[in-house]
Amino acid sequence: MGITLSVGAGEFVAIAGRSGTGKTTLLRTIAGLVPARSGTLHVFGGSPIEARRGKRIGYVAQDPRLHPWLTVSENVELPLRVNPRDDDDPSAAREWVARVGLAAAARHYPHELSGGMRQRVALARALVTAPEVLLMDEPLASVDEITREELRTELLALWASSRCAVVHVTHDLDEAVLLADRVGVLGGRPGRIVGVVEVTEPRPRPSRLSQRPPLVSVADAVRALLPAS
Repeated sequence: MGITLSVGAGEFVAIAGRSGTGKTTLLRTIAGLVPARSGTLHVFGGSPIEARRGKRIGYVAQDPRLHPWLTVSENVELPLRVNPRDDDDPSAAREWVARVGLAAAARHYPHELSGGMRQRVALARALVTAPEVLLMDEPLASVDEITREELRTELLALWASSRCAVVHVTHDLDEAVLLADRVGVLGGRPGRIVGVVEVTEPRPRPSRLSQRPPLVSVADAVRALLPAS
């Protein structure tokens, strides 16, 4: 991969591209789950290792990956138990369950939830630790269009309140434009950033691009950067 990209504090950046260009690998590298084969990756500034000490990165995958033997509340609370920190808020899990609209289902198990509800649990679990960086790998791809629109709105509201930096991978160009401050386009194999498009339209944005013509133009600019398959 030949990636050159900076994401500022509190910025929402979407990464779009065809399958196989390395979008998930990029997220996993940022998260520290796989090593970079070359180049330098700085997260939170400073050296790659020292910069991560005392910091937290949230990660939301396409599959919510909830533990089936834990309730909604227990799944959300899990990161605080696995990696406790002195400044953790004991009430954070309960508050985040409520913020994603699942207070009434707090004692339910994953098999009792819809796909959209499970994804809300995954979002709450990623945000409960107050991460400074939130990585999202196609988190809305597995739900229906109506639920996807609802989750986009909720996601933006949660981001606005937390103001963490977001790197959001998606195949959905409309979604990228509706959510992000900037859209980076990955192309080639191995992947590289072939262009970055600024999204200057103010928020709140509509649920569909067609409701605001300037957003359609931005999506067209992103689409034009995609290399032919």
